[in-house]
Amino acid sequence: MPKPIERPKQYSIRDIYAAYAKKLLQQHPEWWGKREPRLKLANCYICCKEGNKVIVKMSWMIFKEVVERFYFNAKEAVIQGETLKLGSNLGRIRAVRIERDFSKPQVDWRQTFIQKIPGKDGQYQRIYHTTEDYCKIEWAKGRMIPNETCYHFSPAAANPLTKKGFKGEFKQALADNPLLKYRYKFKPVINKYRLCNTPIQASKPLSEMLSETPESRMPAT
Repeated sequence: MPKPIERPKQYSIRDIYAAYAKKLLQQHPEWWGKREPRLKLANCYICCKEGNKVIVKMSWMIFKEVVERFYFNAKEAVIQGETLKLGSNLGRIRAVRIERDFSKPQVDWRQTFIQKIPGKDGQYQRIYHTTEDYCKIEWAKGRMIPNETCYHFSPAAANPLTKKGFKGEFKQALADNPLLKYRYKFKPVINKYRLCNTPIQASKPLSEMLSETPESRMPAT
């Protein structure tokens, strides 16, 4: 019997801290972790003893504040057209402007459900995007990590501070400044079709052309 398909695992900042705390304790066997029942988090405090005092080397609160400060600044930089290099061959996070491929129309679901135009089959008539390009936040992978295609980056839709999240702030910034998109890396549509299907016939065999010298190619006088 085949195994059931499981939903992809989403890693949060708590998961990152748990892995980081575990690594700290492995590197420093004399340190110990302290659980915080209120947060239901193991190793919430990483402690050690220096003389007669117990020192907190790391805690969930400190880790969370440092990461949030860094990524809030990084988020604003990405929105303004800069690239966040992740390091360790993980690639880059950046905003990109993509030329729309009208040979593959994309449904504008938001407008479809706002206008609610009745269709022949009882469903709403689909409305398609007509803009020449669109923007999104991209994870440009470094192609150096095993099973890299199994991982996906999704910008946050909301957060407790700004309420809008990365997606909402990105969209709002583009609405406030329509010229902002021209700072982003542009990705044109790649035409995979040949411009001409008529084969070109060579006037001479390839071996004969390769054996020619520059002097022999000159016209006779």
